[in-house]
Amino acid sequence: MWMCDYLKRSNNGILNNLELNESFLFKNFTRMSRENFYNLLELVRAKIEKKNTTFREAVPPEIRLAICLRYLATGDSFASLMYLFKVSKPLISSMMPGVLKAIIEALQDFFKLPANEDEWKLVSHDFNEVWNYPHCIGALDGKHVQIQRPENTVAEYYNSTIVFPNFNFFGDRIL
Repeated sequence: MWMCDYLKRSNNGILNNLELNESFLFKNFTRMSRENFYNLLELVRAKIEKKNTTFREAVPPEIRLAICLRYLATGDSFASLMYLFKVSKPLISSMMPGVLKAIIEALQDFFKLPANEDEWKLVSHDFNEVWNYPHCIGALDGKHVQIQRPENTVAEYYNSTIVFPNFNFFGDRIL
């Protein structure tokens, strides 16, 4: 009554299928090992777990975490995730900030971000020294990030886009 037939879930669906197969499939899907996934799950479970009601069953914390990790790893649309996990787009949209916040809070003791401008400048300096990449303050693994390539640097930035100075990324004119 509360959801379309194509969104009805049975147990944990895709996660159960992944656990029955080789561990490299699980790692490829979630971008982390099964062990790390369940360690992270235990750190965030209390904050992302919801209670069942008499009207419907809550989405299990395993699925909530897997949806978030899949989104972060692939950039899949909420529509794609909806069919993959059998969870509606509005629910994915409403749960994502809470799961992300839980992950950040759970892992804040494991990662230290620069606290002030001088520390950020030191990070930038180190990127330039080690990798010859000036004005960089971080790196992402496995993501294609569009950047504005500097003028007269075609060879070094062959896969970049050109952004004209009087237009922003959304194609609207900047006044």
